[in-house]
Amino acid sequence: MTTVSPKVGRLTNDIHLESIKTALTAGFRAGAGGVVLEEFLSETNLWSMDPRDTKTIKTKAPKKSSEGKDEKAPKKTSMPKNEPDLANVPFNPEFCNARLWNSGHGCQCNQSVDSDGLCGHHAKQYDKIIEAGGSDLSHGRYNDERPTHCLARAPFEHEHPWKDLRAAKKSSAKKEKDDKLNEKKEAEKEAKRLEKEAKKEAKRLKKEKKEKKKEKKEKLALEDKPVEIAEPVPEEEEEDDNNDLVDALDNLPLFGAAAEEEVAAEEEEVAAEEEVAAEEEVAAEEEVAAEEEVAAEEEVAAEEEVAAEEEVAAEEEVAAEEEVDGNETEDLDEDSSNLVEFIHEGITYKHDKKTNILHDLDDNSQMGEMKYDQDGEPYPEFDGDCGQTESEDESESDSDDDSDDDSDDDSDDSE
Repeated sequence: MTTVSPKVGRLTNDIHLESIKTALTAGFRAGAGGVVLEEFLSETNLWSMDPRDTKTIKTKAPKKSSEGKDEKAPKKTSMPKNEPDLANVPFNPEFCNARLWNSGHGCQCNQSVDSDGLCGHHAKQYDKIIEAGGSDLSHGRYNDERPTHCLARAPFEHEHPWKDLRAAKKSSAKKEKDDKLNEKKEAEKEAKRLEKEAKKEAKRLKKEKKEKKKEKKEKLALEDKPVEIAEPVPEEEEEDDNNDLVDALDNLPLFGAAAEEEVAAEEEEVAAEEEVAAEEEVAAEEEVAAEEEVAAEEEVAAEEEVAAEEEVAAEEEVAAEEEVDGNETEDLDEDSSNLVEFIHEGITYKHDKKTNILHDLDDNSQMGEMKYDQDGEPYPEFDGDCGQTESEDESESDSDDDSDDDSDDDSDDSE
């Protein structure tokens, strides 16, 4: 017969007294009928004397492996991960209508309906969300429109980074970035074209001024030189004289208005060159500013991408926590099968067969540990009474010796 009570409820003083009365009554009746005590004890279920109701113990059949060994069946999970095809499956009213995260794709919970269109896990989660001030499950219901923001936590500012929305946003940002780069390239190309035309125009003006300056020199030289009637000379000598005359005119110094005009022309030339240099410097500064702007935009885009990845990681962490909550519920159900009642000196305790820890029946606090003797019989060892010190052992032995001495004295006196 098992030493674990199959009865339900605490063993109070009244129940204990009643069980003693029942046992005495049964023993009296058995004795009156001439029944041998040993036969009576072996044939009678002593637990039947306990007036409490009998509890029902459910046993789970272990799963047999191919080698004939017992194995635990793998836990089922209702949290799909990264299965995009499930996002397009039509709504099934036979399953829970909660929408799962599914790595940002979304899908319907595959557990059967328990109440109000939800499975047991999501029904408990919904009640907690409503008590905390939320409006609905975080990702809404699969048969309703998909929410853009979290519905479980007020003030509902957290935005869900759904995969399709992230892809569209990323594509839009890339297109905008490409458009800006194209605009920048076009602007740089136009600036180079204008710069080239400005340089070409400056060269043309410089050349034109030189030609005008040369013409003025020749004109002044002709006006200042007296006209002489030349004697006829041979054609070859005349050509040589003309060349000598041109060289002499080029080497003549300028005086008066001609000199002022030459200075003014040189100043205009210097001013034009300075203007071209200033325009080139401005164009270079604009090019540097454009490059810095592009770099800043790329940095902002990178920060946004990192933020989006962090949001996805947070969503997956919340989904993992929800999965852990569901698994913890299953673990608690499994652990409860390891707890049995143990009665010691009229007091009932809970015995965890897996850890051999004794717990209080009411507040579940640890009271001690179950030990086993050489014959395999269990006996409790409570906290605080696990052993005695040497002084206590000595005092006990002394008291035993004293008691023996006293008994000897008494026997002597009687003689």
